[in-house]
Amino acid sequence: MFELIQKHIYLRISEQSKVTKTKKVIGKSSVGLSHLSSEKLKIPITNYDAEVFRLLVEFIHCGEVNINEDTVAGLFCGASQFEVPELPGACLDFVERCVKLRRTENIRFHAECFKFHAAAKTLLDKV
Repeated sequence: MFELIQKHIYLRISEQSKVTKTKKVIGKSSVGLSHLSSEKLKIPITNYDAEVFRLLVEFIHCGEVNINEDTVAGLFCGASQFEVPELPGACLDFVERCVKLRRTENIRFHAECFKFHAAAKTLLDKV
């Protein structure tokens, strides 16, 4: 996540530099150039559903989150991708408990949805 924010800041600085150069060429009376630079940080998160991403942010913010069979795969993959410490271990502990209770069907289903992610293979190997 830090890398995404750094990329946004770099792009914003680059965009502001272009606006400044354009203003110098056109003159200070140019209209609409202030709309070229955006003050909003918009990070597209397309690989995670809203609930899983909300839980990931909740963990980052509060340091705790409720993990269930439907969200463990997304949380594990998200925590691995965004390098969130401690959450992958908690997810694996949860999966191990589910394996002992033979409750892995939902975990397997959701892990298959994340097969594009290398961390999902770890979960699929466990279940």
